[in-house]
Amino acid sequence: MKMNNSLTNRLKRIKKCLTVPFSFLPLLFCIPPTKGCTTIVKVNPELISASLDETFTINITIHNVQNLYAVDISLSWNETILELVSADVRLNINESHPDGVLYGPVYWEDKKNLNKYSLWGTSYNPAPPFYGSGNIVSLTFKVKAIGNCTLYLQSKLYDWPPPERIPRISKPIDHITLNGVFVIPEFSSIFISLLFTPMTFIVIILLRIRKRNLIRHDLSVNLR
Repeated sequence: MKMNNSLTNRLKRIKKCLTVPFSFLPLLFCIPPTKGCTTIVKVNPELISASLDETFTINITIHNVQNLYAVDISLSWNETILELVSADVRLNINESHPDGVLYGPVYWEDKKNLNKYSLWGTSYNPAPPFYGSGNIVSLTFKVKAIGNCTLYLQSKLYDWPPPERIPRISKPIDHITLNGVFVIPEFSSIFISLLFTPMTFIVIILLRIRKRNLIRHDLSVNLR
C-alpha cells in the first residue's frame, strides 16, 4: 500500500510539471477583442526564443489602422531575465524607416528603465494621418538569465480630428493589444529533465517489484 501511494503522489507531481510551462500561453492574448475591431497592436514576433547571453530583436507593430495621428505605448518585462540593449524608434516614415508609422513632421519622446520601455509620439500640421500597418519601434534585448517571461504591452492610439469635429480634439482608436512571451531553450531542457527524472525513478521501482516477484515465484517452485 505504501508503494502504491508513493507512485500515485509522483504521478500527481508529473501532471503538475506538465501544466506549469504552458500556463503563460493565455497571457499572449491579454485583452479581449472589441466587437467590430480590426486594428491590432502587438509584440512581433509574439513567441521569442534565444539562448543565454544572446540578443534578439522584436517590433511593436500596428496592423490595419485608419486615420492614425498619435501613439502611446509601454512594454514591461522581467529585468532579471532580459536587459534592453537599444531602441530604434520608427515614428516618421522616411527612407531609413519605410516600415514605420506616422508621417512627418513628428514629435516623440521615449523613456528606458530596467524593466520598462515607454514611447509616445504624434504627427502635427501639415502631416496627413496614417493608414495601414507598420512598426512603432524596434527593441533589442540581451538574455541575462535562464527562464521565461511575458513581455507586457500597453497601447493607446489616437486619430486625426477632422475640421468638422467640435471641439477639434483627437479621439482614441479602438484596437486589440497582444503581449509577447520569451522562452529560453535551456529552460525547456531543465523542464524535460525534471519531467523524466521521476519517470525514470518509477520505472526502476517497477522493475525492482517485478524482479522481487520473479524471485518469490522461483522460490515457491523450488520448495514444491
